[in-house]
Amino acid sequence: MRDMPPNLTDYERTCREFQWEIPEHYNFGFDGIDRWAEDRTKLALISVDDTGIHAVRHTFYDLMRLSNQFANLLLRMGIKKGDRVSPDAAPYSGMVCGHDRDDQVRSHPMPTSVLVTPEDIKFRVNQSEGVLAITTLEHVTKVAEVKQDCPSLKHFIVVGGRCDGWIEFEGAMNNASPKLDQGSVGKREAQTLY
Repeated sequence: MRDMPPNLTDYERTCREFQWEIPEHYNFGFDGIDRWAEDRTKLALISVDDTGIHAVRHTFYDLMRLSNQFANLLLRMGIKKGDRVSPDAAPYSGMVCGHDRDDQVRSHPMPTSVLVTPEDIKFRVNQSEGVLAITTLEHVTKVAEVKQDCPSLKHFIVVGGRCDGWIEFEGAMNNASPKLDQGSVGKREAQTLY
């Protein structure tokens, strides 16, 4: 076994000389995912179904295309800077897409557990003035039960099925372009990573 030289030989000097390189403008979607996607084979994540048997490998290139589609979907729906998006029980891959491209569209995702009650959803949506709810077919009734008490809630997306009055996620994503013009989402602004 070869001895590896330590990567930190002088802690005090490293502390004195270290400086963060913080860009003036940073966007996780454009500056992170898209850069890593240049290598179309670079693995980003592996998602496993409920059985634990079937796994899907997602490259950064896959995530870039999916998240561009999601951003284009949000833009087509009229979601704008500062809007709050409530993904209630959305699949993880959808959440990843949402997070990096919400950053591009500059809306604010609000992840919510599947354990929330309709009253919890009403409270969160009204406190945040959320405009879009995204949930799975099995949780649509929770949102439907309180949507009349949530005046800011205008848009509804269902994942994994169809429901009257809701946009079907998979169909809408299939109709959205996997290319996103950076100019279409406005000037990038410094963002806090979450």
